[in-house]
Amino acid sequence: MGEKTYNLPKHNPKHVLVSDVTYRQSAGVHYLSLVSGAFNRKVMKYELNNAMKQGDVVKVLDIAIKIRQYQCSSVHHTGRRIQYCSSAYGVKLKMGDIRPSMTDG
Repeated sequence: MGEKTYNLPKHNPKHVLVSDVTYRQSAGVHYLSLVSGAFNRKVMKYELNNAMKQGDVVKVLDIAIKIRQYQCSSVHHTGRRIQYCSSAYGVKLKMGDIRPSMTDG
């Protein structure tokens, strides 16, 4: 396999965002959706809920876009969870001038 080339904003690594959903079993199941900086790992926004909902990841992304401290194009990396493939999520990315990136597997 050949190497992949990514056109990431090398001049300012804080323009790369990462989202994830994880869960914790403690007195029931709780799901944590979050957006963070890829390089500084600072959590920009999170949502904790007792059900995994597509609306939670959209809500977290929307608020992260509103509070970010720059207004230029970015890259947003996620896993391949179905929540990140929704049209609502894609619309938020486009509105924020953010290019999606997903893991291969």
